[in-house]
Amino acid sequence: MDTKIICWNCQGARYPPFHNFVNECRKDFYPYLFCLFDTQVSIKVDSIVKRIRFPNSFQVEANGFAGGIWLCWDENFLVDILEVYPQLIHANVCNKQRSYSFFCSFVYVIPQSATRKKLCHFLDFNSILDSSKRVGGASILKAGCKWFHEFLFNNALRDLGASGAQFTWCRAPDCSVRNLHKLKSDHRPILVSLRPMTKKGTMPFRCLTSWMLHENFNNLVHSNWNNEMKVSDNLEHFQEVVERWNKNVYGNIFARKKKLVYKLERVQWILDMCFSLRLRSREIEIRQDLEEVLGHEELLWFQNGVLHCRGKFPLLSNDETSSLLLEASDEEIRRAVFGMAPLKVPGIDGFQVNIFQTQWDVIGYSVCSLVRQSLGG
Repeated sequence: MDTKIICWNCQGARYPPFHNFVNECRKDFYPYLFCLFDTQVSIKVDSIVKRIRFPNSFQVEANGFAGGIWLCWDENFLVDILEVYPQLIHANVCNKQRSYSFFCSFVYVIPQSATRKKLCHFLDFNSILDSSKRVGGASILKAGCKWFHEFLFNNALRDLGASGAQFTWCRAPDCSVRNLHKLKSDHRPILVSLRPMTKKGTMPFRCLTSWMLHENFNNLVHSNWNNEMKVSDNLEHFQEVVERWNKNVYGNIFARKKKLVYKLERVQWILDMCFSLRLRSREIEIRQDLEEVLGHEELLWFQNGVLHCRGKFPLLSNDETSSLLLEASDEEIRRAVFGMAPLKVPGIDGFQVNIFQTQWDVIGYSVCSLVRQSLGG
């Protein structure tokens, strides 16, 4: 089984884009477990965890606005919490079939030598083996490196290294390790995997809500919608047009994100070697662009949700039944369209109600004609 774990010192989970970045990591790498350190949140924890869409979680509360550990996992695994300390979670992890299990400890310690020494004699990821593992900051105490060497030797542990960025604060157990890009924290998320990652197939056509945020989208609809044509023919034609527009103007959202992530990793890799004000400014620009793309991707994520109708339909009175025989006016049709949830599950053509709501001035006439024709009016 390809077991993947992501550990991230997020340095606060209160800011709004936090769940976007967590969901991005989930969609890109499909981790079964996600551990967040230094969450700095002690209230409304459940509501924040719910937004990152993990069905199971365990939290060590923050001390005011400092510390905190959240361990989240999906439905494919069972997690038995064995020991809990203010800065440590020790657990037994196994798959649902109970054919595969392992022990795992998630540790975050405030980076102060006195605090680290109290917890398992430097059992934390803020220690380093030698001076090459860090650049900048305060001077490195050789005694600290020596004590950490002794701890690794006495417990038969080893440093596996990592691919990706050169520097991070974390090393992992017997598995492959990748240091991901930084975004909302100055700590990189750590991806732990037991075998190489596989890519997912392409998605079918979907009219993206994020397209409607683009400054040219309204003009695109206006110039490619013909009220003399059927709605179905218009939608079929517009699908061809908007797919070309997406490729040539808007740009594929996943390709844009991949390109920005690559640029961010390159800039951060160079900054690890030598500091530059120009590169630092460039890093901030790329982060802002990436956050905007992640916001668009969040809309796509929300579009994939399915809303189920529950309960019974209400009974109609005689007057209400008689009103069904009357011809529907344009205003009644418009109110019905705008009364629908904009991101309800789309039809086979990939279009949702929001395209009709946002572009009603252009396509409303065609919709009203279609409704009256369908009702026999």
